[in-house]
Amino acid sequence: MAILDTGINNERINNAFVTKKYDAINKRNQINTKSNHATQIASIITYGKHKEKLIGISKTVSIYDVKVLDDELGGETDSIVNGINWCIKNDVDIINMSFGFQRYNKELHDVIKKAKKQGIILVGAAGNNMDDYSDYPARFNEVYSITAIDKNNKPFIYAPTKKVDFKAPGVEVYTLDSKDEFTTVNGTSFAAAYFTSYLTTKLDSRNNLSHVLKQYPIN
Repeated sequence: MAILDTGINNERINNAFVTKKYDAINKRNQINTKSNHATQIASIITYGKHKEKLIGISKTVSIYDVKVLDDELGGETDSIVNGINWCIKNDVDIINMSFGFQRYNKELHDVIKKAKKQGIILVGAAGNNMDDYSDYPARFNEVYSITAIDKNNKPFIYAPTKKVDFKAPGVEVYTLDSKDEFTTVNGTSFAAAYFTSYLTTKLDSRNNLSHVLKQYPIN
């Protein structure tokens, strides 16, 4: 599976789970980043512990780390399109996109359709803008839009309520940073990661994600 984000900067996760890297901004196979965002996403998807507290669950997932965002979480459409095309060429099963924006872009939609046609499962964060509708790319019909809930199953106050497909933990959830230190975060970015993590465990055992999505809905 691929994480399209800022790039992972955690040595343990890189060594244990990352099998390919691609910087879609600079079009090279080396990533430099100071941001913890992708690392936090990866720590939810992969198996890890902090002082005996379990964070993440998948022990066997293979991650393709694709940098499409800068250290301030900004990104150009061209880089995202380039990253998705790279994922298509490298036959990934799942793409996690824990980012969003509010304007439609045809070029992005076209490559999303291309990925979907190839059988890739696309997961997107619904957004944290207190808007009714999900951000793009989660708003595209081809992408599963994931909103955030707290431990009491209550919606995250900033998350949208329309064009949402599934909900997952995203309020005061635990992640790890570049040094494997504990961090607590909020947002649909992390809910999307939990949903992706769920899918990867089902992929390990069944190898048929379309079947899994029908049989194990979590909304």
